[in-house]
Amino acid sequence: MKKPLNYKTLLSFLLCCVCTFNLFAQDWEQTFIHNFGWGKGFDVVEAADGGFVMVGDIDYPTGAIRHYAWLVKTDEAGNELWSHVYNAGAVGQQTGRAVLETTDGGFIIAGSTSSDLSFSGGMIMRTDTNGDSLWTKIHAYNGAEVFHAIAETDAGYIAVGDATEIPNGNNQALWIVGLDEVGDSLWTKKYFTDLGSINSGMDIIKAEDGNFLITGLRKDSILVAKITEQGDMLWSNTYAVAVTESGLSIAEKANGEILIGAYTTGFAWLLPVLLTLDENGSLLNTTSPGAGMPGVVSDIALSPDGGHVIVGSIYDFWTNISGDTSGYVIKYNAQGTVDWEIELDKDTNIQASGIKATSDGGYIISGGGNEGMFLKKIDGGLNAVKENKDQLPIADIYPNPATEKIIIELPEDLLAQNLSLDIFDSEGHLIKRQKINEGTTVIETAYLPFGFYETVIYSDKELLQANKVIVAN
Repeated sequence: MKKPLNYKTLLSFLLCCVCTFNLFAQDWEQTFIHNFGWGKGFDVVEAADGGFVMVGDIDYPTGAIRHYAWLVKTDEAGNELWSHVYNAGAVGQQTGRAVLETTDGGFIIAGSTSSDLSFSGGMIMRTDTNGDSLWTKIHAYNGAEVFHAIAETDAGYIAVGDATEIPNGNNQALWIVGLDEVGDSLWTKKYFTDLGSINSGMDIIKAEDGNFLITGLRKDSILVAKITEQGDMLWSNTYAVAVTESGLSIAEKANGEILIGAYTTGFAWLLPVLLTLDENGSLLNTTSPGAGMPGVVSDIALSPDGGHVIVGSIYDFWTNISGDTSGYVIKYNAQGTVDWEIELDKDTNIQASGIKATSDGGYIISGGGNEGMFLKKIDGGLNAVKENKDQLPIADIYPNPATEKIIIELPEDLLAQNLSLDIFDSEGHLIKRQKINEGTTVIETAYLPFGFYETVIYSDKELLQANKVIVAN
Protein backbone atom coordinates (compact mmCIF):
# COMPACT_ATOMS: atom_id res chain seq x y z
CA MET A 1 0.00 0.00 0.00
CA LYS A 2 1.39 3.43 -0.99
CA LYS A 3 1.94 5.95 1.79
CA PRO A 4 0.31 9.38 1.36
CA LEU A 5 2.67 12.25 0.56
CA ASN A 6 3.02 14.31 3.72
CA TYR A 7 2.93 18.11 3.85
CA LYS A 8 6.69 18.63 4.32
CA THR A 9 7.53 16.27 1.48
CA LEU A 10 5.08 18.04 -0.81
CA LEU A 11 6.54 21.43 0.03
CA SER A 12 10.07 20.17 -0.61
CA PHE A 13 8.98 18.76 -3.95
CA LEU A 14 7.37 22.05 -4.98
CA LEU A 15 10.40 24.08 -3.95
CA CYS A 16 12.61 21.83 -6.07
CA CYS A 17 10.22 22.29 -8.98
CA VAL A 18 10.54 26.07 -8.98
CA CYS A 19 13.63 25.84 -11.17
CA THR A 20 11.83 23.55 -13.59
CA PHE A 21 8.87 25.91 -13.64
CA ASN A 22 11.24 28.76 -14.47
CA LEU A 23 12.65 26.85 -17.43
CA PHE A 24 9.26 26.36 -19.02
CA ALA A 25 8.12 29.95 -18.38
CA GLN A 26 10.98 31.66 -20.22
CA ASP A 27 10.45 33.74 -23.33
CA TRP A 28 12.59 33.27 -26.40
CA GLU A 29 12.96 34.73 -29.84
CA GLN A 30 14.69 33.55 -33.00
CA THR A 31 15.57 35.10 -36.34
CA PHE A 32 15.89 32.90 -39.43
CA ILE A 33 18.35 34.13 -42.03
CA HIS A 34 18.63 32.67 -45.51
CA ASN A 35 21.92 32.73 -47.42
CA PHE A 36 20.35 33.85 -50.69
CA GLY A 37 17.68 36.36 -49.76
CA TRP A 38 15.61 38.26 -47.22
CA GLY A 39 12.37 36.83 -45.83
CA LYS A 40 9.55 37.49 -43.42
CA GLY A 41 7.03 35.21 -41.69
CA PHE A 42 3.29 35.70 -42.12
CA ASP A 43 1.66 32.89 -40.12
CA VAL A 44 2.59 30.31 -37.49
CA VAL A 45 1.03 27.22 -35.89
CA GLU A 46 1.97 25.09 -32.92
CA ALA A 47 2.61 21.55 -34.14
CA ALA A 48 1.33 18.44 -32.38
CA ASP A 49 4.87 17.62 -31.20
CA GLY A 50 5.14 20.95 -29.32
CA GLY A 51 7.28 22.69 -31.93
CA PHE A 52 6.25 25.49 -34.28
CA VAL A 53 5.86 25.89 -38.03
CA MET A 54 6.08 29.33 -39.66
CA VAL A 55 5.27 30.17 -43.28
CA GLY A 56 6.34 33.26 -45.15
CA ASP A 57 8.13 34.61 -48.19
CA ILE A 58 11.71 35.01 -49.29
CA ASP A 59 12.95 37.34 -52.01
CA TYR A 60 16.14 36.58 -53.92
CA PRO A 61 17.94 39.80 -54.97
CA THR A 62 18.47 38.94 -58.64
CA GLY A 63 17.68 40.76 -61.86
CA ALA A 64 14.66 38.56 -62.56
CA ILE A 65 11.70 38.15 -60.19
CA ARG A 66 12.53 35.30 -57.83
CA HIS A 67 10.16 35.34 -54.85
CA TYR A 68 9.27 32.08 -53.06
CA ALA A 69 7.23 30.56 -50.24
CA TRP A 70 9.35 29.60 -47.22
CA LEU A 71 8.42 27.10 -44.46
CA VAL A 72 10.42 26.71 -41.24
CA LYS A 73 9.95 24.10 -38.46
CA THR A 74 11.37 24.59 -34.95
CA ASP A 75 11.38 22.67 -31.70
CA GLU A 76 9.56 24.02 -28.62
CA ALA A 77 12.51 26.34 -27.85
CA GLY A 78 12.58 27.89 -31.33
CA ASN A 79 15.62 25.96 -32.60
CA GLU A 80 15.38 25.26 -36.33
CA LEU A 81 14.71 21.61 -37.25
CA TRP A 82 14.25 22.07 -40.99
CA SER A 83 13.62 24.77 -43.60
CA HIS A 84 12.21 24.62 -47.15
CA VAL A 85 12.15 27.24 -49.89
CA TYR A 86 9.77 25.98 -52.57
CA ASN A 87 10.40 26.23 -56.29
CA ALA A 88 13.73 27.94 -55.54
CA GLY A 89 15.63 29.15 -58.60
CA ALA A 90 12.64 29.47 -60.90
CA VAL A 91 11.68 32.87 -62.28
CA GLY A 92 8.34 33.99 -60.85
CA GLN A 93 6.59 34.92 -57.66
CA GLN A 94 5.19 32.57 -55.02
CA THR A 95 3.83 33.55 -51.60
CA GLY A 96 3.02 31.71 -48.38
CA ARG A 97 0.35 33.51 -46.38
CA ALA A 98 -1.25 30.90 -44.07
CA VAL A 99 -0.45 27.46 -42.69
CA LEU A 100 -2.43 24.65 -41.02
CA GLU A 101 -1.30 21.31 -39.62
CA THR A 102 -2.99 18.22 -41.04
CA THR A 103 -4.12 15.22 -38.99
CA ASP A 104 -1.14 13.13 -40.13
CA GLY A 105 1.41 15.76 -39.04
CA GLY A 106 1.87 17.38 -42.46
CA PHE A 107 1.03 20.95 -43.40
CA ILE A 108 -1.24 22.92 -45.76
CA ILE A 109 0.04 26.25 -47.13
CA ALA A 110 -2.19 28.87 -48.75
CA GLY A 111 -0.81 31.66 -50.92
CA SER A 112 -0.30 32.46 -54.58
CA THR A 113 1.98 31.64 -57.48
CA SER A 114 2.81 33.14 -60.88
CA SER A 115 5.39 32.80 -63.62
CA ASP A 116 5.26 36.52 -64.40
CA LEU A 117 3.81 39.69 -62.92
CA SER A 118 0.61 39.71 -64.99
CA PHE A 119 -1.21 36.50 -64.14
CA SER A 120 -1.30 34.59 -60.85
CA GLY A 121 -3.30 31.84 -59.23
CA GLY A 122 -4.32 30.95 -55.71
CA MET A 123 -1.95 28.27 -54.43
CA ILE A 124 -2.64 25.38 -52.04
CA MET A 125 0.40 23.26 -51.18
CA ARG A 126 0.48 20.06 -49.12
CA THR A 127 3.67 18.91 -47.38
CA ASP A 128 4.61 15.89 -45.32
CA THR A 129 5.75 16.08 -41.70
CA ASN A 130 9.27 17.05 -42.82
CA GLY A 131 8.07 19.90 -45.03
CA ASP A 132 8.68 18.12 -48.33
CA SER A 133 6.05 19.08 -50.91
CA LEU A 134 3.56 16.31 -51.75
CA TRP A 135 1.41 18.28 -54.18
CA THR A 136 0.54 21.82 -55.24
CA LYS A 137 -2.85 22.88 -56.62
CA ILE A 138 -3.30 26.18 -58.48
CA HIS A 139 -6.77 27.74 -58.56
CA ALA A 140 -7.41 30.42 -61.17
CA TYR A 141 -10.57 32.30 -62.05
CA ASN A 142 -9.93 34.79 -64.82
CA GLY A 143 -6.76 36.74 -64.14
CA ALA A 144 -4.83 37.44 -60.93
CA GLU A 145 -5.93 35.46 -57.89
CA VAL A 146 -4.44 35.32 -54.38
CA PHE A 147 -5.29 33.32 -51.25
CA HIS A 148 -4.67 35.19 -47.98
CA ALA A 149 -6.12 32.75 -45.41
CA ILE A 150 -7.49 29.23 -44.99
CA ALA A 151 -9.69 27.38 -42.48
CA GLU A 152 -10.61 23.73 -41.99
CA THR A 153 -14.09 22.40 -42.82
CA ASP A 154 -15.76 18.99 -42.52
CA ALA A 155 -15.10 18.42 -46.24
CA GLY A 156 -11.59 19.88 -46.30
CA TYR A 157 -10.84 23.60 -46.35
CA ILE A 158 -12.12 27.07 -47.27
CA ALA A 159 -9.59 29.54 -48.70
CA VAL A 160 -10.28 33.27 -49.06
CA GLY A 161 -8.56 36.03 -50.99
CA ASP A 162 -9.23 38.16 -54.03
CA ALA A 163 -9.59 37.76 -57.79
CA THR A 164 -8.85 40.50 -60.31
CA GLU A 165 -10.20 40.50 -63.85
CA ILE A 166 -7.43 40.46 -66.48
CA PRO A 167 -6.63 42.17 -68.82
CA ASN A 168 -8.91 45.13 -68.00
CA GLY A 169 -8.40 44.88 -64.23
CA ASN A 170 -11.48 46.97 -63.49
CA ASN A 171 -12.69 44.83 -60.59
CA GLN A 172 -11.13 42.96 -57.67
CA ALA A 173 -13.70 40.65 -56.09
CA LEU A 174 -13.87 38.83 -52.76
CA TRP A 175 -12.92 35.27 -53.76
CA ILE A 176 -13.86 32.18 -51.70
CA VAL A 177 -13.02 28.59 -52.70
CA GLY A 178 -14.19 25.38 -51.04
CA LEU A 179 -11.57 22.62 -51.21
CA ASP A 180 -11.52 18.90 -50.56
CA GLU A 181 -8.75 17.20 -48.58
CA VAL A 182 -6.46 16.97 -51.61
CA GLY A 183 -6.86 20.62 -52.56
CA ASP A 184 -9.29 20.25 -55.46
CA SER A 185 -12.10 22.79 -55.81
CA LEU A 186 -15.56 21.82 -54.52
CA TRP A 187 -17.08 25.22 -55.30
CA THR A 188 -16.03 28.80 -56.05
CA LYS A 189 -17.80 32.02 -55.06
CA LYS A 190 -17.10 35.62 -56.05
CA TYR A 191 -18.76 38.46 -54.19
CA PHE A 192 -18.80 42.22 -54.84
CA THR A 193 -18.08 42.23 -58.56
CA ASP A 194 -19.23 45.81 -59.23
CA LEU A 195 -16.98 47.59 -61.71
CA GLY A 196 -14.16 49.68 -60.34
CA SER A 197 -14.34 48.29 -56.79
CA ILE A 198 -11.49 46.78 -54.77
CA ASN A 199 -12.52 43.92 -52.48
CA SER A 200 -10.63 41.19 -50.64
CA GLY A 201 -10.82 38.51 -47.95
CA MET A 202 -7.85 38.73 -45.57
CA ASP A 203 -8.81 36.27 -42.80
CA ILE A 204 -11.31 33.50 -42.11
CA ILE A 205 -12.24 31.52 -38.99
CA LYS A 206 -14.82 28.90 -38.11
CA ALA A 207 -17.56 30.44 -35.94
CA GLU A 208 -19.09 28.80 -32.88
CA ASP A 209 -22.31 28.12 -34.81
CA GLY A 210 -20.47 26.10 -37.48
CA ASN A 211 -20.49 28.84 -40.11
CA PHE A 212 -17.48 30.96 -41.07
CA LEU A 213 -16.50 34.58 -40.42
CA ILE A 214 -14.45 36.62 -42.89
CA THR A 215 -12.84 40.02 -42.67
CA GLY A 216 -11.18 42.08 -45.37
CA LEU A 217 -11.86 45.00 -47.67
CA ARG A 218 -15.06 46.19 -49.37
CA LYS A 219 -14.29 49.22 -51.54
CA ASP A 220 -12.73 51.65 -49.02
CA SER A 221 -14.22 50.12 -45.85
CA ILE A 222 -13.62 47.24 -43.45
CA LEU A 223 -15.61 44.17 -44.51
CA VAL A 224 -17.01 41.52 -42.16
CA ALA A 225 -19.13 38.68 -43.53
CA LYS A 226 -20.57 35.39 -42.35
CA ILE A 227 -20.87 32.49 -44.82
CA THR A 228 -21.99 28.87 -44.67
CA GLU A 229 -19.60 25.97 -45.22
CA GLN A 230 -20.82 25.97 -48.85
CA GLY A 231 -19.84 29.61 -49.29
CA ASP A 232 -23.35 31.11 -49.25
CA MET A 233 -23.48 34.60 -47.78
CA LEU A 234 -25.53 34.88 -44.57
CA TRP A 235 -24.77 38.54 -43.92
CA SER A 236 -22.12 41.17 -44.60
CA ASN A 237 -21.42 44.60 -43.13
CA THR A 238 -18.94 47.36 -43.82
CA TYR A 239 -17.41 49.78 -41.33
CA ALA A 240 -15.98 53.18 -42.27
CA VAL A 241 -13.60 54.72 -39.74
CA ALA A 242 -11.78 57.41 -41.71
CA VAL A 243 -10.70 57.66 -45.36
CA THR A 244 -9.75 54.11 -46.41
CA GLU A 245 -9.50 51.01 -44.23
CA SER A 246 -9.30 47.22 -44.33
CA GLY A 247 -9.79 44.33 -41.94
CA LEU A 248 -6.78 42.02 -41.53
CA SER A 249 -7.69 39.58 -38.75
CA ILE A 250 -10.77 38.22 -37.01
CA ALA A 251 -11.55 36.36 -33.78
CA GLU A 252 -14.76 35.30 -32.02
CA LYS A 253 -15.01 35.46 -28.23
CA ALA A 254 -16.89 32.95 -26.08
CA ASN A 255 -19.70 35.47 -25.54
CA GLY A 256 -20.29 35.74 -29.29
CA GLU A 257 -18.58 39.11 -29.75
CA ILE A 258 -16.45 39.44 -32.88
CA LEU A 259 -13.06 41.18 -32.82
CA ILE A 260 -11.61 42.74 -35.97
CA GLY A 261 -7.97 43.78 -36.31
CA ALA A 262 -7.65 46.42 -39.01
CA TYR A 263 -6.09 49.65 -40.14
CA THR A 264 -7.34 52.97 -41.42
CA THR A 265 -5.53 55.41 -43.69
CA GLY A 266 -5.60 59.12 -43.06
CA PHE A 267 -3.85 61.81 -45.04
CA ALA A 268 -0.39 61.00 -43.62
CA TRP A 269 -0.11 57.38 -42.41
CA LEU A 270 -1.84 54.17 -41.38
CA LEU A 271 -3.48 53.90 -37.97
CA PRO A 272 -4.28 50.60 -36.19
CA VAL A 273 -7.96 49.95 -35.45
CA LEU A 274 -9.64 47.30 -33.28
CA LEU A 275 -13.40 46.81 -33.74
CA THR A 276 -15.76 44.92 -31.43
CA LEU A 277 -19.02 43.66 -32.98
CA ASP A 278 -21.95 41.73 -31.62
CA GLU A 279 -22.78 38.28 -33.04
CA ASN A 280 -24.86 39.85 -35.81
CA GLY A 281 -22.15 42.26 -36.92
CA SER A 282 -23.46 45.41 -35.22
CA LEU A 283 -20.64 47.71 -34.11
CA LEU A 284 -20.16 47.85 -30.32
CA ASN A 285 -16.83 49.62 -29.95
CA THR A 286 -13.89 51.06 -31.89
CA THR A 287 -10.45 51.59 -30.35
CA SER A 288 -7.08 52.71 -31.71
CA PRO A 289 -4.36 50.64 -30.00
CA GLY A 290 -1.04 52.16 -29.10
CA ALA A 291 -2.05 55.68 -28.08
CA GLY A 292 -2.15 57.11 -31.58
CA MET A 293 0.91 55.34 -33.01
CA PRO A 294 0.80 54.58 -36.76
CA GLY A 295 0.42 51.06 -38.11
CA VAL A 296 -1.91 48.08 -38.37
CA VAL A 297 -3.43 45.35 -36.16
CA SER A 298 -2.11 42.25 -37.93
CA ASP A 299 -3.59 39.44 -35.83
CA ILE A 300 -5.58 38.57 -32.70
CA ALA A 301 -5.38 35.66 -30.22
CA LEU A 302 -7.91 35.01 -27.47
CA SER A 303 -6.65 34.65 -23.89
CA PRO A 304 -7.95 32.23 -21.24
CA ASP A 305 -9.14 35.08 -18.97
CA GLY A 306 -11.70 36.30 -21.51
CA GLY A 307 -9.41 38.95 -22.95
CA HIS A 308 -7.31 38.98 -26.08
CA VAL A 309 -3.83 39.74 -27.37
CA ILE A 310 -3.15 41.70 -30.55
CA VAL A 311 0.03 42.09 -32.59
CA GLY A 312 0.92 44.55 -35.30
CA SER A 313 3.42 46.87 -36.87
CA ILE A 314 3.77 50.56 -37.51
CA TYR A 315 3.49 50.10 -41.27
CA ASP A 316 1.64 47.75 -43.61
CA PHE A 317 3.54 44.48 -43.12
CA TRP A 318 2.11 43.11 -46.38
CA THR A 319 3.57 45.73 -48.70
CA ASN A 320 6.92 47.07 -47.52
CA ILE A 321 9.55 47.33 -44.82
CA SER A 322 11.60 50.47 -44.60
CA GLY A 323 12.53 53.31 -42.34
CA ASP A 324 12.40 53.43 -38.56
CA THR A 325 9.77 50.76 -37.92
CA SER A 326 8.86 48.43 -35.09
CA GLY A 327 6.11 46.07 -33.98
CA TYR A 328 4.07 45.64 -30.84
CA VAL A 329 2.12 43.15 -28.70
CA ILE A 330 -0.78 44.34 -26.50
CA LYS A 331 -2.81 42.28 -24.02
CA TYR A 332 -6.39 43.38 -23.18
CA ASN A 333 -8.40 41.95 -20.31
CA ALA A 334 -12.06 40.93 -20.49
CA GLN A 335 -13.11 44.53 -19.72
CA GLY A 336 -11.14 45.86 -22.69
CA THR A 337 -8.41 47.67 -20.75
CA VAL A 338 -4.70 47.05 -21.32
CA ASP A 339 -2.98 44.51 -19.06
CA TRP A 340 0.47 44.83 -20.63
CA GLU A 341 2.26 45.66 -23.85
CA ILE A 342 5.58 44.95 -25.55
CA GLU A 343 7.45 46.94 -28.15
CA LEU A 344 9.49 44.71 -30.46
CA ASP A 345 13.12 45.37 -31.36
CA LYS A 346 13.52 48.74 -33.10
CA ASP A 347 17.19 48.14 -33.93
CA THR A 348 16.31 45.35 -36.38
CA ASN A 349 12.84 46.73 -37.34
CA ILE A 350 10.98 43.68 -36.03
CA GLN A 351 7.32 43.63 -37.11
CA ALA A 352 4.62 41.20 -35.96
CA SER A 353 2.27 39.59 -38.49
CA GLY A 354 0.68 36.66 -36.67
CA ILE A 355 -0.06 35.35 -33.17
CA LYS A 356 -1.47 32.08 -31.82
CA ALA A 357 -2.23 30.92 -28.29
CA THR A 358 -0.04 27.96 -27.29
CA SER A 359 -0.84 24.83 -25.29
CA ASP A 360 1.18 26.04 -22.27
CA GLY A 361 -0.84 29.23 -21.84
CA GLY A 362 1.56 31.46 -23.75
CA TYR A 363 1.67 32.90 -27.27
CA ILE A 364 3.77 32.39 -30.38
CA ILE A 365 4.36 35.39 -32.66
CA SER A 366 5.54 35.42 -36.27
CA GLY A 367 6.95 38.30 -38.25
CA GLY A 368 10.06 39.70 -39.85
CA GLY A 369 12.69 42.37 -39.72
CA ASN A 370 15.85 43.58 -41.38
CA GLU A 371 17.59 40.25 -40.78
CA GLY A 372 14.86 37.82 -41.85
CA MET A 373 11.92 35.77 -40.55
CA PHE A 374 11.20 36.27 -36.86
CA LEU A 375 9.61 34.01 -34.24
CA LYS A 376 8.96 34.98 -30.61
CA LYS A 377 7.48 32.99 -27.74
CA ILE A 378 6.04 34.77 -24.71
CA ASP A 379 4.18 33.36 -21.73
CA GLY A 380 0.81 34.71 -20.71
CA GLY A 381 1.87 36.60 -17.63
CA LEU A 382 5.20 37.55 -16.11
CA ASN A 383 7.41 37.48 -19.19
CA ALA A 384 4.89 39.46 -21.22
CA VAL A 385 5.71 42.55 -19.17
CA LYS A 386 8.50 44.59 -20.76
CA GLU A 387 11.79 43.28 -19.40
CA ASN A 388 14.56 45.15 -17.65
CA LYS A 389 17.14 42.43 -17.07
CA ASP A 390 19.81 44.74 -15.64
CA GLN A 391 17.67 45.80 -12.65
CA LEU A 392 18.76 44.28 -9.34
CA PRO A 393 16.12 43.08 -6.82
CA ILE A 394 14.50 46.09 -5.19
CA ALA A 395 12.07 44.45 -2.74
CA ASP A 396 12.01 41.78 -0.05
CA ILE A 397 9.08 39.39 -0.56
CA TYR A 398 8.32 36.87 2.19
CA PRO A 399 7.39 34.32 3.49
CA ASN A 400 7.91 31.81 0.70
CA PRO A 401 6.07 29.43 0.87
CA ALA A 402 3.22 31.65 2.02
CA THR A 403 -0.08 30.72 3.65
CA GLU A 404 -2.15 33.63 4.97
CA LYS A 405 -0.24 36.56 3.43
CA ILE A 406 2.75 37.83 1.47
CA ILE A 407 4.71 40.82 2.75
CA ILE A 408 6.51 43.13 0.32
CA GLU A 409 9.04 45.61 1.66
CA LEU A 410 10.42 48.42 -0.51
CA PRO A 411 12.85 51.29 0.13
CA GLU A 412 10.92 54.52 0.68
CA ASP A 413 12.84 56.36 -2.06
CA LEU A 414 11.35 54.09 -4.72
CA LEU A 415 7.73 54.91 -3.95
CA ALA A 416 7.85 58.06 -6.11
CA GLN A 417 8.18 55.84 -9.24
CA ASN A 418 4.45 55.03 -9.39
CA LEU A 419 4.98 51.34 -8.69
CA SER A 420 2.41 48.60 -9.24
CA LEU A 421 2.20 44.94 -8.27
CA ASP A 422 0.72 42.12 -10.35
CA ILE A 423 0.17 38.52 -9.23
CA PHE A 424 -0.21 35.80 -11.89
CA ASP A 425 -1.09 32.15 -11.46
CA SER A 426 0.98 29.38 -13.08
CA GLU A 427 -1.02 29.62 -16.33
CA GLY A 428 -0.35 33.34 -16.72
CA HIS A 429 -3.78 34.55 -15.55
CA LEU A 430 -3.76 37.90 -13.77
CA ILE A 431 -5.02 37.25 -10.20
CA LYS A 432 -4.48 40.60 -8.53
CA ARG A 433 -3.27 44.10 -9.41
CA GLN A 434 -2.71 47.00 -7.06
CA LYS A 435 -0.65 50.17 -6.61
CA ILE A 436 2.25 50.17 -4.13
CA ASN A 437 2.00 53.34 -2.04
CA GLU A 438 3.83 52.33 1.16
CA GLY A 439 7.16 50.83 2.11
CA THR A 440 5.46 47.69 3.45
CA THR A 441 2.60 46.11 1.52
CA VAL A 442 0.64 43.11 2.79
CA ILE A 443 -1.16 40.88 0.28
CA GLU A 444 -3.75 38.45 1.60
CA THR A 445 -3.26 34.95 0.13
CA ALA A 446 -5.60 32.85 2.26
CA TYR A 447 -8.17 32.82 -0.59
CA LEU A 448 -5.67 31.54 -3.17
CA PRO A 449 -5.54 27.82 -3.97
CA PHE A 450 -2.37 25.80 -3.44
CA GLY A 451 0.15 26.34 -6.26
CA PHE A 452 2.81 28.47 -7.95
CA TYR A 453 2.39 32.22 -8.41
CA GLU A 454 4.36 35.09 -9.96
CA THR A 455 4.73 38.47 -8.24
CA VAL A 456 5.74 41.30 -10.56
CA ILE A 457 6.74 44.82 -9.51
CA TYR A 458 6.91 47.35 -12.32
CA SER A 459 6.85 51.04 -13.12
CA ASP A 460 5.07 52.23 -16.28
CA LYS A 461 5.13 48.64 -17.59
CA GLU A 462 8.91 48.37 -17.05
CA LEU A 463 9.70 45.21 -15.12
CA LEU A 464 11.69 45.96 -11.96
CA GLN A 465 11.46 42.67 -10.08
CA ALA A 466 9.81 39.28 -10.45
CA ASN A 467 9.61 36.41 -7.97
CA LYS A 468 8.22 32.91 -7.89
CA VAL A 469 6.07 32.32 -4.78
CA ILE A 470 4.39 29.16 -3.52
CA VAL A 471 1.05 29.49 -1.76
CA ALA A 472 0.68 26.45 0.49
CA ASN A 473 -2.86 26.68 1.83
